[in-house]
Amino acid sequence: MLPALRVAIVALAVVVLMAAGFLAGQAQLNPIWVPVVAALGASFLTAIAGIGVEPVRRHYEDQGQLKRERLDAYAQMISASAGFITVATTVREARKLSTGPRAAVRIDNALGFMKDFNADVAPVWNAWSAVWLHGSQEAIEAANRLVDAMQPVIGLANVKGAARSGLLNVVLGEKWTDDQEKSFHEALAKIGQARIAFTAVSRRETGRDIVDLLAGTAPPESGPKG
Repeated sequence: MLPALRVAIVALAVVVLMAAGFLAGQAQLNPIWVPVVAALGASFLTAIAGIGVEPVRRHYEDQGQLKRERLDAYAQMISASAGFITVATTVREARKLSTGPRAAVRIDNALGFMKDFNADVAPVWNAWSAVWLHGSQEAIEAANRLVDAMQPVIGLANVKGAARSGLLNVVLGEKWTDDQEKSFHEALAKIGQARIAFTAVSRRETGRDIVDLLAGTAPPESGPKG
């Protein structure tokens, strides 16, 4: 029971018992006070129920709401980070397909492209904010590390291919070196690792079983083999 609730009940009990003692003495002198004493006892029980049960009920409702908000924030972060990997990969492929004389992808409206990109990554910032608002200290730190891992990825996805230069880029399109490909895939792997760490914190805090999240999957590749 909550400390403040205990104090309130004890104070009420003292007052009622003092009043009951007085009225009991009156009842011995005059039978007319007997129903009053009985009614006072019933009122005391009702008051105890009203003061004791309702705050406890509200307390547990509030705790349940906090747990639901925390669980929702964690789920948003896990989902949004997966979406970010998809966005980064899409940007990478769009960059590859937009070079050369027969480019399969052309970005005619750069401002529109940026608006679409910002809309695609907005769930990450919304989820991160939700974790800051509802999450534990450990979850906030894990979410911060996850967002830190995302920072360099878009730059690596949109970097100019360095395997060709000059006229070859114009005629054949850009090509990425093995080191560039490796850097991009390693950056994606860091997001994956941070995402797994955040999920582990989330599962532990919300009472889920400790599991191997990569069970049954093939080992990830870091990039092309030379």
